Amino acid sequence: GGLPGTQGLGALDALVSRVNAEKWVELPSAEKYCVLIRRACLNMVGFFDIERFGRGSGEAIDFSRRASAVGWHHALAADVFVHHSLGLPPNPEQVEAINDAEHMLSVLYPDYGGEVRDFIHQDPPAGLRTRINQARAALGGAGFAAVMDEQEQMRSMRTGASANAPPDAPLPVVLHITHDKATSRRWIRDYCAADVGCRSLVLRGRSSRNAATAELSLFDPRHGPMPLMTWALANPIRSVATAHAEVMGIVKWICSAFEVRAVLVSSLIGQTLDVLRLDLPTVWVAHDLFPFCPALTATFGTPCGHCDDGALSRCLNENPYNAFWSLAEVSEWQAMRADFARCLAAGHVRVVMPDEGLHARWETLFPDMHKCGWTCIPYGLGAAFTRGPVIPHPDFSEEAVKAAQTGMPPPRLRVLVPGRLLPHTGLGLWRAICDELRAFANVLLLDCGDFGQPFSDYTGVEVFPECDPRDWPEKIAEWNPDCALLLSSQPESFCYALAEMQALAIPVVAIRTDSSAGRIDSGWNGFLVEPETDAVLDILRALDRARDRLVTVTDILRFSPVRSAFDMVADVRRLLPELSGLELAPASGAGDGREVETLLAVLAKRQRAQEEILQLRDLLQAREEEERARAVNQRRLESMVEALAAQHAAVFHSLSWKMSAPIRAFERFRDRMRQKFSAPPVKPEVMRTRVERRKAPRPEPKVPVLLRSRASARYWLCTAIGAPDASVLIAGGGPDQSQRALQNFIGLADIVTRRSTRACFVWCGLLDNLRPDDRLILKLLREVGDLFVLDPQLDAEVFAGTDILLLPAETVGRIGIRGMVAGVTHVDLPLAPPDSGGGSVMAATVTQLLQYCSRADKTEPLLTT
Repeated sequence: GGLPGTQGLGALDALVSRVNAEKWVELPSAEKYCVLIRRACLNMVGFFDIERFGRGSGEAIDFSRRASAVGWHHALAADVFVHHSLGLPPNPEQVEAINDAEHMLSVLYPDYGGEVRDFIHQDPPAGLRTRINQARAALGGAGFAAVMDEQEQMRSMRTGASANAPPDAPLPVVLHITHDKATSRRWIRDYCAADVGCRSLVLRGRSSRNAATAELSLFDPRHGPMPLMTWALANPIRSVATAHAEVMGIVKWICSAFEVRAVLVSSLIGQTLDVLRLDLPTVWVAHDLFPFCPALTATFGTPCGHCDDGALSRCLNENPYNAFWSLAEVSEWQAMRADFARCLAAGHVRVVMPDEGLHARWETLFPDMHKCGWTCIPYGLGAAFTRGPVIPHPDFSEEAVKAAQTGMPPPRLRVLVPGRLLPHTGLGLWRAICDELRAFANVLLLDCGDFGQPFSDYTGVEVFPECDPRDWPEKIAEWNPDCALLLSSQPESFCYALAEMQALAIPVVAIRTDSSAGRIDSGWNGFLVEPETDAVLDILRALDRARDRLVTVTDILRFSPVRSAFDMVADVRRLLPELSGLELAPASGAGDGREVETLLAVLAKRQRAQEEILQLRDLLQAREEEERARAVNQRRLESMVEALAAQHAAVFHSLSWKMSAPIRAFERFRDRMRQKFSAPPVKPEVMRTRVERRKAPRPEPKVPVLLRSRASARYWLCTAIGAPDASVLIAGGGPDQSQRALQNFIGLADIVTRRSTRACFVWCGLLDNLRPDDRLILKLLREVGDLFVLDPQLDAEVFAGTDILLLPAETVGRIGIRGMVAGVTHVDLPLAPPDSGGGSVMAATVTQLLQYCSRADKTEPLLTT
C-alpha cells in the first residue's frame, strides 16, 4: 500500500528504532528483499542456488533451509524499518518458474509448509506491529488518521473475506456493554476503531414494544454491523434490573469464551446492575445522567435541580423524553437508585466522566456520588477530524489586496449550521432568526434531518438532510464557511459538533451552556451568546462587519491541539493496568489467544451467511408486501361489488323497472318459443341431489382476521406501530377526513403527549395541504414516536384495535353501521378552529383524553379480552 502515513521514511525508521529497540522475532526463513548474512554462514552453507531455482523464485528459501539444517537462525530485526515498493506483476514465464520452485521446495523440504502455517497462525510479530501502530497513532493528526485508515482497510478486507486479508493478531479482548438507544454509540465506534492494542467486542441490548431490552446481540466492529450472536431474553428487562440471572449468564459466558480481560459499561439502559459486580476490571463511562434520571439529561421542560418521589412520578408519566420508563413505578426506580449507589460505594467500579460539568450535575442530583472517586477523560475525535483544518488561509494575493483597497463589498457571510435540527437542539431559535439572517448571510444546514427540509426552498439556505459525519470535512471544505452556528441550549455532557468545528479551524458561535462555556473563551477561540434571537443576530451582524475577528480566531484554532480518540483510549487504558503489556507478548503456542481468534473467525463466517439469509428474507418480505397489496385491492373490489349490488337492488324497486315489466315478459315468451322448436341443449351432469344441495352449508362472508376480535386487532395495531401494550391508542382519520380534522388531530396529539407518556396517536388517512407549523409539529411527533400515520385503506383494522376513536360524530355513525367499532370509546373531534371560539372545546377534549389515560392501569394491557 505504499509508504505508511505522511512521516517519511527517515521519521518512520527513527520511530521503529525507538519503539522496538533491540526487539527481534525468529522467522522460518530469511526475506531476500533486505537480508544481512554473516560471512561465517556463507562460508559454511554456500551461496544461493541460482542454477536450480533461478532469480526470484525460491532461492532465498532454499538457502535458509540449508542454513537451518546446520544450526543457523533467521531473525526479524524489529527496530529497523525497510520499505519495499512492489514492482510490476510477474509475467507468465516468471509465474511458471515460481510454481516449479514451489514444487521443488515441497519435495526438498516437506516440513517447511507446516512451519510457515504455524508461524502465520501464531503470528509472533503481532505485538511488535502493535507497538508501531500505537506509537504512530500517539503522534495525533495525520499520523493517527493514517493508522485509522489502515485499520479500516484491514476491516474491509476481513469483511469481504479477501484472501489477502492479514491475520488477526492475538490481542487482549475488551467487552463494551451498551444499548441501541444509548447516546454512547458514537463514543464506542471511535473507541473501538482507535484501540489498536485490544480486540473490542460490543454487547448491545435491543428494545421491544414492552421492554427496554428484549434481545442481546454481540458485535465485532471489525466485521461490520451484523451481530455475531444474538440471544432473545425469556425474561425481558422493562427498564433497569437490579439482578437478572439470564443476562448475567450470557455475560459470563462471553467473558469466558472470548477470554475477556476488562469490561467497559457505556450504558445501563435495559441492563442489570450485576454487570457492575463482575470479577473483572470494570469501567463505567457516564455519558449522561442515567440510571439516576429516566430522561437521561435531567431535563423536564427546564434542567432539573432535584428529583424526589413527586417529581419522579410526574417525569415517568409526563416527560416526553422517556421511552420505556412509563412502564416503571416510582418505588421500583428508587430501589434501583439505592442498589446503584451500593454498587458505586463498593469501590470495584472505576467511574469515568467526560467533563467537570456532568460530574457537578451528578453530585447535585445524586449525593451518593460524593462517596466514590472518578476520573475526567474528555472525548476524542476520529480520523476524519484529526487530519487538520479544511478552511484555506485568507487570500493575501495582490488582486485581493487591491480589491480590499478599492472598497469593494466583501462576499456574503457564509454560516454553517451542523448537526440535527430538532426542537431540543435549537429548531425554535433557528426559525426565529432564519428570515433576518438570510438578509445578510448564506446558510448551510448540514446533516439537519427531516426538520431542515422545509427550509430548502428559502433563498440563501442550502440544505443537506443526510450526511455521514465522516464525510463532513470534505463537504465543509467544498462550501468553505466563515463560521459555524450551534443553537442547542440543552445541557449535554459533550458536544461533538463543537469539538469537530474547532478541529477543522472553523470559528463557532454557540449558545452559552455548561459544556460550551468550558471549552470556548469568548472572543479568543469562539463566541458565546445567550439563547435569544436578538443576541444571536447581533453577534452575527458584528462578525459580518468585522471579518478580521473571524480570521484571528481561525488562526488560533489552526495551532490549537486536537484531542484524538487514541488519546482518549490511552487515558482509559491507564485505569486498566491489567491490560498493560498483554498485547506485546508474542504467542507461545496455538492456545495463547488463537482459540479466541479461531472462534471469532468462525462466527464471522456465520455472520456473512446470515447476511445472505437476510437478503433472501428481504426479497421474501417484498413479495409478501405485494401479496398484501393484492389483498387490499381485492377488499376494495369487494366493496365496489357491494355498492353495485345496492345499485342493482335500487333499480329493481324503481318505477321504470315496473313499467317495463310487459316488455320483459314478451321477451321471455319469445325465448321459450325459440327453445321449444329448436334442438334441446345438452344438460350438464348433476353432481348432487336436491336434498344434498339443501344440506350443503352456505358460504359465510369472509371476515378479516384482524376483525374477529378486538384483542387481535389491538395486538396487530401495537405490533404495526411498535407501541407497548400498556399504551393508550387514540386513532383518527378515515378516507374522507377534512384538512381541519387533521390540523386539530395534530394539535391535540401535541398537547396530550406532552402531559402523558402513555398516549399514542394514530392517524389513518392522507396528509394533504398542511400548514408549515403543523408539518413541523407532525415531524416532531413522528420522530419521538408519539404519532403514527397509516394507510387509510386500513381504517377497519386500525379503528377496531384502538382504545379511543377521536373522530367527528357523523364519521363514527357511518363506521358504526359496518360494525367495526362496537365497544370502542368515542371522543368527539372538534372541527372548529381554536381562534373562532373552539378553544374551550379543544380544552375539554384534552381533559377527556388525559382522564382516560390516567384511569388506565399502568402494568396491564388496556384490552385483555
